[in-house]
Amino acid sequence: MSKDLHRPDVRFWRDPDLPGVEIRYSSYTAVCFPKHTHDCYSLAFIEEGTNTAFLRDKTVAMTAGDLIVIHPGEVHACNPVKDSGWSYRMFYLDSDVLEAAALDVFESELVAPQFPEPVFRDDELCRTLVGLNEAVCRGSDALDKESRLLQACALLLSRHAQAVPPEAPDRGGSEVVRLVRERLNADPTAKVALAELSVLTGLSRYAVLRAFQREQGLSPHAYQTQLRIDLAKRLMRDGASLVEVALAAGYVDQSHFSNAFKQVTGATPHQYRAGRP
Repeated sequence: MSKDLHRPDVRFWRDPDLPGVEIRYSSYTAVCFPKHTHDCYSLAFIEEGTNTAFLRDKTVAMTAGDLIVIHPGEVHACNPVKDSGWSYRMFYLDSDVLEAAALDVFESELVAPQFPEPVFRDDELCRTLVGLNEAVCRGSDALDKESRLLQACALLLSRHAQAVPPEAPDRGGSEVVRLVRERLNADPTAKVALAELSVLTGLSRYAVLRAFQREQGLSPHAYQTQLRIDLAKRLMRDGASLVEVALAAGYVDQSHFSNAFKQVTGATPHQYRAGRP
């Protein structure tokens, strides 16, 4: 894909033959992502340039040819090195996509596959991912696209997943964090004040803020914003207009929604909607 590294370039693909899969191509020269999460597995490889990735409480440098895999719910942020630029392809995979592939590959169930090394190199996997993206772009037959996706998942799982899955991690955290998450998850669009969370948990406002930030890696507000953006993405994939999406996701107007969406995703709502359904 030709590009000008001095101008951001963001593209999305969603293919009806590959449910649970979203592909993104991006090129940036400036900081574009705050800390955030995804509710699916994120697999990316760097095509050009150098970037830094914050993941699992540390910062690592990545360069062309590196791959990164991020578990659902892991707080992360990837941005280009100062005075540099980078381009990458990201493959968002729903958990059931990867678990179904694991059943094919290992002929046994592997729930919530874990990847102990988030950054690694695998040239064959890179080539397979590029082939999958190109097959989607040219509208290849479903069998071709499905085969390429399964091959990519097989390489990822057989070479880089933990051989023996650990006990399922406790995603709930402490009772305080569980209560706050339940409140925010119940209605991402609700206006929630720290005073309400203080009453809910029995802690001071500061204690709630500190406990949530420590365990989740995000403030309650950032967590709620992530929920709203995830809701907006689902609505856009279902064909809702941007005005409808903005209001349904809890924003006062389309402008406020667009600003929030770009801050979290590094793309505009129009760029996201341009991907095939």
